[in-house]
Amino acid sequence: MTANSVLKITLDTQCINDLLERRADASWLDACLRLAREGLVEIGIPAICGSENLPGYVRPETLSLFLERLEKTGLSRSNLLFPIAYPDVTFWDCSIWSDDNLIALERKIHDILFPEDPAEYDASGKAGSTPEKMYGKWINRKCDVLVAWSHIHYGRDVLLTRDRNFLKRSKLPHLLALGAGRIVTPKDFVSSLS
Repeated sequence: MTANSVLKITLDTQCINDLLERRADASWLDACLRLAREGLVEIGIPAICGSENLPGYVRPETLSLFLERLEKTGLSRSNLLFPIAYPDVTFWDCSIWSDDNLIALERKIHDILFPEDPAEYDASGKAGSTPEKMYGKWINRKCDVLVAWSHIHYGRDVLLTRDRNFLKRSKLPHLLALGAGRIVTPKDFVSSLS
């Protein structure tokens, strides 16, 4: 980092949960919060993280629950990055109307991250799966896609995640080619600044 540069970092849902539940990566994320207070990084949170299923594939009912989680983690002053609006997925007051270009980028990301899965919800599903579980898995994948979409669309510098799907050698170069900048774990990001 140069003396006057401010890196725009994006945290995914796992990072928020790591801070909230004080998991192993929480100390690395605490370092990111310190960097933000010092004005060296600017933290962005994709608002789609508020739509991610809670344990047991329970759908969050209100955005206020997500905002409370951000408050508990020290992220409440972070910039919210609004995703493409989807009925029954996003919160309307924290999403944007789409156009063909926005959808095209989202589909490219989906095809990289989940090439075997439909981009839109398919109720036919797999034998033995309950509709709730199928929809829950689809929602979580849609959220992952929209996290990457938000990061790229808003021109962010570094996406922090522990999600191995983003970091796979077969996927990472394709996401970077779409404009993702860097995608790294919180530990690797903080370590790279030393």
